[in-house]
Amino acid sequence: MLTLLSPADAHSLREFLQAACYTDLEFRKRPGLRELPARHSGNWPYLMDYTREPTVLNFLLRLFLFGIPLDYKLVSEIVPPGILTILLNSGLLNLEANQLQASVMLTPLDNYWFVADPLDRIKSAEAKDFVLWANPTTRILNQVSIRRHVKSILDLGAGCGVLSVLAATNGDRIVATDLNPRAESFTLFNASLNSITNIETYTGDTFEPIKDQCFDLILANPPFFVTPSSNQMYCENSMDLDQYCRRVVREGATHLNDGGYLQMTFEWVQVQGQSWQDRVAEWLDGTGCDAWIMRGYTRDPASYAYERIKEEFSINPERATQMFTDWLEHYRRSNVEQICGGLFSMRKRTGDNWLRIEELPLDISEPIGESVLSLFSTQTFLSTNPADEELLKMKPRLASGTKLQQSFALTDHTWLPDGLNLTLSGGLPGTISIEFPVAEFLASCSGDSTLHELIVAVTAKVNAPVDQVRQQCCSVVRKLAERRFLAL
Repeated sequence: MLTLLSPADAHSLREFLQAACYTDLEFRKRPGLRELPARHSGNWPYLMDYTREPTVLNFLLRLFLFGIPLDYKLVSEIVPPGILTILLNSGLLNLEANQLQASVMLTPLDNYWFVADPLDRIKSAEAKDFVLWANPTTRILNQVSIRRHVKSILDLGAGCGVLSVLAATNGDRIVATDLNPRAESFTLFNASLNSITNIETYTGDTFEPIKDQCFDLILANPPFFVTPSSNQMYCENSMDLDQYCRRVVREGATHLNDGGYLQMTFEWVQVQGQSWQDRVAEWLDGTGCDAWIMRGYTRDPASYAYERIKEEFSINPERATQMFTDWLEHYRRSNVEQICGGLFSMRKRTGDNWLRIEELPLDISEPIGESVLSLFSTQTFLSTNPADEELLKMKPRLASGTKLQQSFALTDHTWLPDGLNLTLSGGLPGTISIEFPVAEFLASCSGDSTLHELIVAVTAKVNAPVDQVRQQCCSVVRKLAERRFLAL
């Protein structure tokens, strides 16, 4: 059982961790620490040798990341006594027979620290109510999340409260809910560890604990695995296939304030006789929400099952083989052809709603919340203004990070120009082929002149009717604004 930290103790512990380089920056520098190690993994001997020297950082890694007990006398010679007292009194460390053992996994993310269940617990009989650390999907959702300041934010399926803590500076009131009763104590502890005071916690199924409340932003990293079982609360649910994610979307729409957003990591399926696009479009029928779906990956059922189970093969091959067989039989009975995964964002808005679906990688390297807001604004403008009158009043601006690239092809032993590509670098990459006249036009899109003014300037340079120039320019601007290369 963890004891909440006082503000003074939390401050002292964070300063100690920072000074010891037990930080997100240090973890990202070291390949062996980017993915949490397991004792049966191939890099375990390397990590043991890597942390053999008796330094503060190595002690912390062995205790709180690798779950290795250490001799109390050895640790007390290098860790300040006041810090050891805090670690023991809070329950982060236990002392038995002169051996120190961590009761939690402690990991850094951004400028914060989070505790969750230790890695070994996930393989134990207590795994059903396991509370997960800041895993890759949590990190991705954090990068995508909208960072504007709002009155209320809901962290649905909060786990150890990572998203709640990270969002705390962006909302007056943060609400964290989870079906797992153990998640509440971890969230409250992590709030105290990071000196966050505006988080409320509730235990219950999905939106049940806050059934009469609405929010400006809902962040959900739900148990979305498409499995025939529900033995692990942090990743599996009791509803068939992707129906739990459908439930979050449809119920979530009723818990959004007007103009509010729901952002979610999720998986969904394509079944025989129905495209996956039609399947997710039905989720939105009647919700009063615009939506943007980014598909990051697609797997056939066998590949999906193997990826989810592969670690089990190295631990218990017989059990893993039976799981693999059961999963594939479940997919066949359900006529599943593909399993997809990605990111879902929707906004509550009165009017004719739109749905946009894109193929995008999920290795997002930087925060893109502003890009999400910009896309919703642009897509809504284009959808509600199919004619060009309002478009001509806009001041198009080339997106930051846009580059023009020339490609060449080898022809008769000579490199000849083969085409121009416009590329977007940064958090949401993109590329599109364009012609040189379009590239020249885009160079003038600085956000200082209206599209009408730009068209007048182009018409003065070319020998073409003004109506033709207007039609072509408006078409180019619409297409490039939709693809995020132009901001309106």
